Amino acid sequence: MAEYVARLAKPFFAAFSGLTPAADKLPFFLSDNTGALADFPQQARSLLALEGAANKLPYQSGASTYATTDLTPKARELLALPDSASIRSALGIVDNTNLANPIFNGQFQTCQRGLSQTSSGYGSDDCWLNEHNGSSKTHTIVASNDPTIPGNPSRVSVTTWTSVVGAVNYVRKAYRIQNVRRFAGKRMSLMFLAKADASRNIAVEIVQNFGTGGSPSSTQTGADHGQRTLVPLTTLMTSKKTVVFDIPSIGGKIIGTNEDSYTEIVFWFDAGTNFNSRTNNLGQSSGSVTLANVHFQKGDEWASLPDSYQVMEQSQVDMLCKARFMRLQNLFFIGTRPVSGQPIYGSWVLPVTMIKTPATNATKLGGANSGAISIQGVGPNVFWASTTVTDGSLQSGFASMNFDIDLSADL
Repeated sequence: MAEYVARLAKPFFAAFSGLTPAADKLPFFLSDNTGALADFPQQARSLLALEGAANKLPYQSGASTYATTDLTPKARELLALPDSASIRSALGIVDNTNLANPIFNGQFQTCQRGLSQTSSGYGSDDCWLNEHNGSSKTHTIVASNDPTIPGNPSRVSVTTWTSVVGAVNYVRKAYRIQNVRRFAGKRMSLMFLAKADASRNIAVEIVQNFGTGGSPSSTQTGADHGQRTLVPLTTLMTSKKTVVFDIPSIGGKIIGTNEDSYTEIVFWFDAGTNFNSRTNNLGQSSGSVTLANVHFQKGDEWASLPDSYQVMEQSQVDMLCKARFMRLQNLFFIGTRPVSGQPIYGSWVLPVTMIKTPATNATKLGGANSGAISIQGVGPNVFWASTTVTDGSLQSGFASMNFDIDLSADL
């Protein structure tokens, strides 16, 4: 008996002797000689009752109960990834519509005007301005099948130039994305593959143009908002280049009433001193640069992916390009007028509605008893043409016209 009394006299029992038992309470030590009660509800008891096992994750299965579920190695891999782009890559998710990339001809697949140009402006790959001033250049779209290039693009854009020193001279390639509102105030990643004839820099710049009509705000270049950078190139196209831009807000800016504003991405290859503030002092020298898989994507998480270009169906690329420029060939119409000099007419509905009323350039290919081709009217989705009957007495004034036409709504 004395032994049991001695045990009860120990501080352990003394610490808990004054506690009042209660439901859902657990005794614990506040200090060496002081006890207290803590809440110990059903939820806690259910969680502690779980048996641990490999590849299992506890979860709350009810208001007061817990259970375990599978947590596979693949699930743990996804949970450890730093961003959504990495998760999409790990899962092999590809957005085949590529609608997130506004540079829809970033693989240079659609070239209605031709595969090469030495002129300045639009002249080869659709939607791309290949420009120069003072210096000269040749731009060519070249077939490619190189598995060492990420994504193995089927075409690349090659610009080769001869630099002529001059303050206003330049060689550059640019892409204009309709509606300056679209990316204003957003962080965007420009991604592309590139190589050069030798180790050299190119400059990349963001331009905001507020369109025409009314009194729009003046164009904002990289010199105005600082969104320009130098990109070093080597002779190899083995890794993606990524440039992150914080596109300026357009708060307080006036957009033209013609709704033809745009955000422009400019690749500078050669730049006279007048453009130092837009190109981070790129400078001038002759050379050659090859571009492929140009992609413009919201956010900055894409930099971690080795090749994030998402291929669009060629039919979609063609449709989007034709909304900017359309070449229709071998069109034909006929009519009769019994009096010489009277007109005959033809009209056409365009296969794609263009982004604005296009400028036209028609070329007569041939025809019978007809004069010159004349475009009488044009809209975003229709145009009509006319010619005159040369001799009204010939075959009752029958006449025909065969022609090609270019319709340009490029920005």
